[in-house]
Amino acid sequence: MTSPDADGYVTVTGYALEGASVGVVNDRTLEGTVVTTDADECESTCAWEARLRAEAGDPLRAWQFFETEGSINVQVPKPR
Repeated sequence: MTSPDADGYVTVTGYALEGASVGVVNDRTLEGTVVTTDADECESTCAWEARLRAEAGDPLRAWQFFETEGSINVQVPKPR
């Protein structure tokens, strides 16, 4: 993990199962992001990188989702 940059973002990196989604949440602000692992020629674990707003000392939480049955796919509607 990096220190906060001039814009207030940190970069968190790690490894997760190939094709997994990874969530990272700042527990102080309750804001976060979800990214997916790189799938280019990696073995069973692949690299991921997430950027989110955080200050020095903020507690961050990360977890992976893999083949989750409870998810749904939706599309953003076109403007009217």
